This record gives sequence, structure tokens and C-alpha cells, in this order.
Amino acid sequence: MKIEERDYQQRTIVQIKQCLMKGFKRIFVALPTGSGKSIIMGILSSMCLKKGSKVLVLMHRRGLVYQLGDRFESCGVGSGTIMSGVDSE
Repeated sequence: MKIEERDYQQRTIVQIKQCLMKGFKRIFVALPTGSGKSIIMGILSSMCLKKGSKVLVLMHRRGLVYQLGDRFESCGVGSGTIMSGVDSE
């Protein structure tokens, strides 16, 4: 299933890319619950992987880990999970 990002998600991705092009190394993005942060991370991760970069995403909730794995899959990004109580993928 192809993910189609919303206009504000597209703007966020463009703004992040502009910050990276300006040389910023630490970019903070805050969006409300349900705004599609996982989709944005999936799309950005896909872009990074296509350029040969590696991606590491850290989460503090198990539910978010599983949700992000699903979103990554929707964006065509393969992922693995390292988490206590779960066999490494």
C-alpha cells in the first residue's frame, strides 16, 4: 500500500530537508497526536536509505515500536527490532 502524505506532512518533510541542507545536525519536530509522525519518519527513512545512509529510531513505548514497524513496512522500509522480551528480527 502506497502512503500518501498529507500537505502538512509534506511541508514538514520539506522543512526537515531544508534544515539538513543548511547543515543542522539536531532537528526537533513536534506534532500533535495522530498527525502522522510515524509516516513522516517512514518517508524520511526511506529517503535516507536510498542514499545509502543508515537509520536508527529509538522509542520509549512498545506500542510505538510495533506501530512504527507497520508504518515503515507501508513506506517500503525494512526494519528490525531490538527490545527486551522480543527475539531480534
